[in-house]
Amino acid sequence: MVIDFHCHFGKNPKPLNFQKEEDTTAGDIVAAQKRSGIDYSTAIPFSAAYREDLEVANGMMMALRAETLLPFVWLNPYFLRMHDRRGTDEVLLIDLIIKNNVRGIKVHPVCDAYYPTSRLLGPVFEIARETELPLLWHTGWGSFGDARYVEELAEVYGDVQIVIGHMVDQNAPGIAKRFQNVYLETSYCSGPRRLAGIVNMLGSERILFGSDFPAGDLLFQKTLVECAKIPDKDKENILGLNAKRLLNIKS
Repeated sequence: MVIDFHCHFGKNPKPLNFQKEEDTTAGDIVAAQKRSGIDYSTAIPFSAAYREDLEVANGMMMALRAETLLPFVWLNPYFLRMHDRRGTDEVLLIDLIIKNNVRGIKVHPVCDAYYPTSRLLGPVFEIARETELPLLWHTGWGSFGDARYVEELAEVYGDVQIVIGHMVDQNAPGIAKRFQNVYLETSYCSGPRRLAGIVNMLGSERILFGSDFPAGDLLFQKTLVECAKIPDKDKENILGLNAKRLLNIKS
């Protein structure tokens, strides 16, 4: 089984110059899965500058019914702690997440422009704790994306499974070694040699294959794992078995 743990879906408000500007559809992901031999992919919305736009994007994820797509919600801590007649956003989100079989939570301090302290991200982690969902945390590309911020939250919320998104920050492997609730995701790993070195340091049980589609290519990122000089069992763990267990996939 091969599972892409980092895959985006919907409208990207800030496409890079090498990305297409039109929306990434469920059909786009499914077609890429078939070309690349991927069994399941997460479906994560892109960031949104306005609260109502993020609500629409998360609503699309929760409404997904494609068999091979696993919906994640994107949570911006600035948009939490807002009250309405039914209660806090945290309570409402927990109900929606459970009802719609959401598989994980995404936070992106760089796109959403915040320093990810425990005080700010506490409500998000409480949602992850209550729903027992893994939290995919973007790291890299600027001070907001420094992986060392993960350490404080990993210690405070030892029962929440944190996935360090992208394997670019040099501090990430050491953090995963110190905290058993921290995983690494492979997109943008510099190459098979670095991946093999991290497996030798950490083992393969907490490393997850990810592509960051559509910015990243599924087949290229998958081949990076397959070319690493590590045992086949380690490749199987990274490409799918670890994610299967973490996302509670039964088939």
